[in-house]
Amino acid sequence: MIGPSEINALRQAMRDIARKKGQFTVFALLRRPEARGGWDLVVSAPWLESGKLKAVSELVSLLSETIGDEPIKDFSRIATVRRNDEFVAFLLNNLPVEDGELHVSSSDLQQLNVEDAIIFRAKDLESRPAPSRTT
Repeated sequence: MIGPSEINALRQAMRDIARKKGQFTVFALLRRPEARGGWDLVVSAPWLESGKLKAVSELVSLLSETIGDEPIKDFSRIATVRRNDEFVAFLLNNLPVEDGELHVSSSDLQQLNVEDAIIFRAKDLESRPAPSRTT
């Protein structure tokens, strides 16, 4: 069960890690039907290699520094995904969040086989405008 204190701790962890390593493109909790009530943490960031054990290990280490080891054990899965992943693209196009807490039900997630989601961040880093130059 994810309660308000766990949600706040995860949001703070996201911010702390972003300060150390760089922004996330996606930082979200998902509850899949096959996870039997457990939550997955799904993240995408340019500095994380998607699907690599090394990347997941780095993320777990960074999360442990902020929220401790015990809450991490409650996740069904921790996944790192690429920017071009179907789920990431769907969030960026349909449910953008810069730094918040968007609760989404399965009816809003179409065919992604997700019962519920809490999206803390879904912002495309590549779409930022280039800094203007004054000459």
